[in-house]
Amino acid sequence: MKLYAIGLLLLVALVGHSQCNCFLIKEANAGIEIEKTIIENNRVEVINDPNVISTVFTLGEGMNGDMIQASKRKGMIIAQCVNNTLKLKIRNTDGTEKPLPDINTEDIKGLDIRVNVIGGNGERKAFLIQNYETIIQDKGPVIDMFGGKLSVGIGDYLITTESKKK
Repeated sequence: MKLYAIGLLLLVALVGHSQCNCFLIKEANAGIEIEKTIIENNRVEVINDPNVISTVFTLGEGMNGDMIQASKRKGMIIAQCVNNTLKLKIRNTDGTEKPLPDINTEDIKGLDIRVNVIGGNGERKAFLIQNYETIIQDKGPVIDMFGGKLSVGIGDYLITTESKKK
């Protein structure tokens, strides 16, 4: 019985101390950057920063992309961590919400996530997120999965995310 109680206490302690990393693509004085925000388990964070372009979003291996228009960036991001699962919603200025698929942060720790960002002002940057923990600026070429076919204006951004097993 004692062993069961100790095991249960350890499990509760581990679950109680879990947290989720949420990576935000932002405009800064030095240009585009990625910032890590830590969300504690069972907490909700409302991100209402006009410098935030988007969140880094991946569900697993593969490539995905998005076009973020300046006119659509006036809302907020609602992020919640529930037992290593990051739940994200985008709330538009009209109050409508768009939930994104849940991200199991434990599952994607084994991936290298390369984030390519192209701004309407001509800025191009690539970043590498390792172990869903560490961000480094990547010196390689910036990938545009849209092949230059989308026109972007000032304040607009194209984001291509490549996720690969290490």
